[in-house]
Amino acid sequence: VISRVEKYLNGKGRKIIGWDEILEGGLAPNATVMSWRGEEGGKAAAAQGHDVIMTPNTYYYLDYCQGTDLEHEPLSIGGYLPVRHCYSYEPYSEEMTEEERAHILGVQANLWTEYIKTEDHLQYMLLPRAAALSEVQWCAPEVKDYSRFLDSMDELCDIYENMGWTYAKHVFQVECKVINSGDGEVTAELSTQGETPVRYTLDGTEPTKDSPLYAGPVSVSGDCVLRANAFRDDMPTRSVVKVFDGHKALGRQVILGTQPYERYYYGAPGSLTDGVIGGDNFSSGEWVGWRGTPMEVTVDMGGDVSYSSVVLSTCINKLSYLFNPLSIKISVSDDGEDFKEVAYEEYPCENSSMPDGIKEYKVMFEPVNSRYLKVNALTARELPSWHPKHGRREGYLFVDEIIVL
Repeated sequence: VISRVEKYLNGKGRKIIGWDEILEGGLAPNATVMSWRGEEGGKAAAAQGHDVIMTPNTYYYLDYCQGTDLEHEPLSIGGYLPVRHCYSYEPYSEEMTEEERAHILGVQANLWTEYIKTEDHLQYMLLPRAAALSEVQWCAPEVKDYSRFLDSMDELCDIYENMGWTYAKHVFQVECKVINSGDGEVTAELSTQGETPVRYTLDGTEPTKDSPLYAGPVSVSGDCVLRANAFRDDMPTRSVVKVFDGHKALGRQVILGTQPYERYYYGAPGSLTDGVIGGDNFSSGEWVGWRGTPMEVTVDMGGDVSYSSVVLSTCINKLSYLFNPLSIKISVSDDGEDFKEVAYEEYPCENSSMPDGIKEYKVMFEPVNSRYLKVNALTARELPSWHPKHGRREGYLFVDEIIVL
């Protein structure tokens, strides 16, 4: 159909433009392609000689959330696109030829409004992410600088205030980066826009001006709830919250036997034993997703600790293709080569009436102190017959933490 319509319009002196699905029917060279399903469609179109507008949902669907604290976010379709991620995009890839680069016309963001009822809500989703988009479009890569961009937010938001616009203030909140060294240590690095002082607590209480002042990475060695906030006189912000589980594999090195799905690789492998328990938003960066291939990871337990159970903390969202593991196998080894199976559990695929959410799957076995612990988990390769995408999609397995007890 696309091919027939295109030929007809070309015959009338017109050209067509369409989302990257139009590549699937074969196109004439003068068609322009909007690459929205990630970047691959745009790259393929440029290689075929088509002009391209890069508008990947992974960077520029502004109907996605700006924060992971869904309780305080307005109604949205989901997802997670902070300002930092929008700013990080580059429409050219290193492998593109100069001819292919010439076909990239620019970038575009999309703000679909089926969840947006008011002008204020629309502005909140748009600003300041539109500013990040502008720098991606207009700045050469060598002059882009996120720190400079953040420093400009004071003046930019003054303009928003003077115009009476509603905007998201996430760039003024504290960012928390969790570092898993792989040698048994986990630290939390805190930062915020400008020179604003950051204060934090480790007992879950809300920070005050009397709480410890952040001066360097905070070491995490056990169960705790980290809360941190930036103390600006003119702009109160919400605290960032990280919940840590101080289990026996906290800070241990993880070796990937199978690779996560590229889009949901995030902080793997270190994030699988960094102690952070992920929230309801599976796009937050706290979760690691496998699709089409089973999960296989090996944890170096050091050989000096006894353990007798493994818990997989998973996120279930069936209409987004996130399902439970169909089986979990636990194997151990002293040398990392010869593994012995110590436990195996099977689980039925969830049905449509079962609630979504964060769910834990626990496998128990006789106590061991083997140095290497291997976890195999089977993904739902085929979606169940009741699912709208049955026969057309494969299921994901999303894991935020391998908890060893």
